Amino acid sequence: MVALGHKIREPVRPPVGGDGIRTAARGRGASPRQVLFASLIGAFVLALFAAPDLPRWAGRLEDGPTTPLLREAAYRWDRAMSGLGLAVPIEALRRAVRRFKHYDWP
Repeated sequence: MVALGHKIREPVRPPVGGDGIRTAARGRGASPRQVLFASLIGAFVLALFAAPDLPRWAGRLEDGPTTPLLREAAYRWDRAMSGLGLAVPIEALRRAVRRFKHYDWP
């Protein structure tokens, strides 16, 4: 039942800009140094877990003056990461994707 005589108020919502970002959150941002640091951390994490793909990538490089150096670095990095056991998660993910591809999805 609705009580008569009481107006229903709409909930108070924070002001939103044209792109959906709240006005209160708009003033907060990262400094260029923080963005650089986050990018370097992201590149390092990607290099850790993408190490099994680096030798294949290096093998497809066009021949040039630094290509042998890059290929050797990629092979050494892959061997080092495999020695630490970091190739296990990517191999498990690849097995799972192969297994899911064989399922008959409706």
